[in-house]
Amino acid sequence: MSDRATATALLSPTALDHAGKNWARPPPVVEKQARGGRPPKRAKYPRYRSQEQRAFAAGILHCAMLYESLRASLHEICAMLLVRGFIDAQRVAAVLKQHGAANCTGVRPGEEVVVSDQTALDWLDANISTRSRDTVNKAGEQRLRLPDDAVGTGRGGDGHRRFASPEQLTAWVLLWADRRLELRWLGNEVGFGVFATTLIPVGAQIRPIQLRGVADYEFLDPLAMIQAYPTKSDRDAKNCSHDTVTVYGPAALINASCAEHANVSLTDEDLGVGSKKFSAERRATIEARQQVLAAYSPPKGQKWECPFRNTANECCDACC
Repeated sequence: MSDRATATALLSPTALDHAGKNWARPPPVVEKQARGGRPPKRAKYPRYRSQEQRAFAAGILHCAMLYESLRASLHEICAMLLVRGFIDAQRVAAVLKQHGAANCTGVRPGEEVVVSDQTALDWLDANISTRSRDTVNKAGEQRLRLPDDAVGTGRGGDGHRRFASPEQLTAWVLLWADRRLELRWLGNEVGFGVFATTLIPVGAQIRPIQLRGVADYEFLDPLAMIQAYPTKSDRDAKNCSHDTVTVYGPAALINASCAEHANVSLTDEDLGVGSKKFSAERRATIEARQQVLAAYSPPKGQKWECPFRNTANECCDACC
């Protein structure tokens, strides 16, 4: 049986059909070549994935092994990733077969181990599985598996692995190390949500939450929760074909609310040409089991409603 047939059999046609009604493959950004100018750097074919999409899929799949609520929805999550083109059928078959046979849990970094971006990269280097290494350690824990190994191939002169999308991979590790937060699957119609596992107060002495995201310039994803302006450097150089870029990473899974009910605010930082980082900062106390919400505009053509709106319409109708 082929990998695609195996994936289809494991997922069931119903799961794939349901995912297909709510999700779709994002179209690639194809820059137009200026007369006499350089060839476009980001011309892509629809069947290809960007490095940010590969890193996003790796982060989501490892989350499904870490958080118990996600493991129960693994089939729906895999169907969503397959429909969106973030993973292929071979990867789906491997994930579902391994999970069904061993019921493994994911490796999670300790809060005292991952305290900075560099320690997050060091943890990644020690916990990445490749084709030449087992994906499960002796404790029955599944190591982080990068799709096609393309995000983390090669090592530098210091012996450390070099990652193609280090900012996003670092963001996932920082989330996994923070026991105050977890991801939940809210169904194919909504996708993911970020929830607090304990009370997270506001204060200068309180450790900040680690919810970050990065911009992907290669695919314009209308179904991504967050889209943003390209960096100022790109806009000044007219080095972007669209007014917005897609945001991937843990921050991109924060659902929207009205400004009154948002408990985090999103900030962004330009990292240079073609690179932008997003972070969530607390603006109010987040109660235990409460969803992390931010006030931001929906992508063009979409409309979101605040989850706190009641039947009397006492909250604003749409998030903005």
